[in-house]
Amino acid sequence: MYRIFLAILFLAVSLHTAFAGSIAKGTHYDARIAVQGLSVKPGELINLALLIQPEKGWHIYWSNPGGSGYAPKLNWALPHGLTMGKLHHPTPTLLMLDGIAANVHEGEAILLQELRVPSNISEENDIPLRLDLDLIICSNSGCVLDPVRLDLTVPIGSGQIDLAEFALFKYAKTKMPLPLLTGAIFRADKENINIFMPGITLSEGETARTFNEQAKVIRDGAHQTFSAAEGGLIITIPAGEKAARGHISGVLRIDKPDGKMLAYSFIAPAATSLPAVIQNDEVETTNRNFLLAIGAAILSGFW
Repeated sequence: MYRIFLAILFLAVSLHTAFAGSIAKGTHYDARIAVQGLSVKPGELINLALLIQPEKGWHIYWSNPGGSGYAPKLNWALPHGLTMGKLHHPTPTLLMLDGIAANVHEGEAILLQELRVPSNISEENDIPLRLDLDLIICSNSGCVLDPVRLDLTVPIGSGQIDLAEFALFKYAKTKMPLPLLTGAIFRADKENINIFMPGITLSEGETARTFNEQAKVIRDGAHQTFSAAEGGLIITIPAGEKAARGHISGVLRIDKPDGKMLAYSFIAPAATSLPAVIQNDEVETTNRNFLLAIGAAILSGFW
C-alpha cells in the first residue's frame, strides 16, 4: 500500500534538510510539500507536490466539489517574478451522502503544480516559498475548516532530480487522468448534455462516470448513460442549473472488474451534431464507488 510509503515520507522529512519546514499538521490530516529537484535552475520549471494524508474516514474535495464542500485553495506567497502553473488533481470519486453528491478524494491525495523560475533570478540566494492552504476536510458525520501554513526554501542550482522524491512523483502521475488530446465534442439541449469521446469503448463489467470541471453544468450525482457510437462513446448526462457555453471539460473515469481504474481528461468544444449511435442498448454506468457509498450511508443511518 502506498499509504505506508507516504507515512515513511512524512517520518523521513526531518532527515531531508534541503526543504526543512515543509510539513504541517492539521486537525485531521498531515500535509507536506515535496519538490522534484534538489535545486531549481534559473529559467526552468520545477514540479511541486502537495501531499494531503487525512485520518481514516476523512476526505477532501476535487477541483469541482459538487454539491458540498470546496476544493483546496493554495495561496502561495512567491518572490517577485516566480509564477505557479495550474493545479492538477488526481482522479476523483463520487460520494453520495444524505442525497448530496460530492466529488472527493478519499484517503491520501497528491496535488501537482509547476513553479516557473525566471532566468534572471540571482543565483546567490535561495528561493523562499510560503503556502497558506485553505482546506475543508470532511467525514461522513461532518466537516471541519482546517487551514495550515507550510514554508520551504528551494536552492538555486543545476536543477538535478531528487532521487529521494522520484517514486513519489512517479506514483502521483499514475493517479492523474491521461489527456484525451483531440476530438471530444458536446451538444446540449434543454434536458441533457451529450458528450462524444473519440476512441473510448466500455467492455463488459466496466463502469464509468464523468466529472465536469464547470460547476452546476451537469446535474451532480445524476444517472449517466454511455452508448457506443461511430468512432467512440456518447455520454448523456442530465443538464444542471447553468448553461454549457463554448466548451466543457472534465474527467472520464472507468472502473474495471479487477479493481483497476482508467481516467481521461478532456476538453470538448460545442458542436451542432454528434456521431450516430451504433447500438440501441445503453451501457450500464452506475459507478461502483457510488454503490459502495450508498451502502455505507445505509449502514450509517443516513438513508
